[in-house]
Amino acid sequence: MENKAKKRIKLRVAGNEFTLLSSEDEKYSRALADRVDRDIKNTCRTAITSVTGATILSALNYCDAMQKAQEEAADLRRQLSAYLEEIVELKATGVELEKEIESLKAENEELLSRMRTMAAAMPVPQSQPAPAAAKGHFSVLDFSQIKEDSSHLHGTDEDKSDRMDRRDKKRKNDQ
Repeated sequence: MENKAKKRIKLRVAGNEFTLLSSEDEKYSRALADRVDRDIKNTCRTAITSVTGATILSALNYCDAMQKAQEEAADLRRQLSAYLEEIVELKATGVELEKEIESLKAENEELLSRMRTMAAAMPVPQSQPAPAAAKGHFSVLDFSQIKEDSSHLHGTDEDKSDRMDRRDKKRKNDQ
């Protein structure tokens, strides 16, 4: 705090002249004196009392306002202190989380490295045709062997002619 030189200031309050010794700016001191003067005059008009009584009531009002402002300031300091404590806790949590993130990144890199090493050590599969079932829903089969072995399924020529006759009859009936 700067140590200002004190100066003499003449003020008039409630019809009385005062000389103050103050380190405050003269404008500021005069504004305060004008405010006190107005408050005393307003109190004299609203309450039937003497200048002394009005001065006492004004002083009580100022003390009340100052007391409430001090209590509010103390409450704000308590809130600010609680907020600062919370900020410190959050910063500590943030530092812990950053450490955990770095640890997880390192673990992730280690796992990726191990996975690459394992993949590099695995034998490369030889190119083989995919099985028929893996090619999709339909595939081309090799019927060359099936024809040779399937004669017992179709029967003799006589059997074939009987089957054809039955099919023809069925078609006629369906029409």
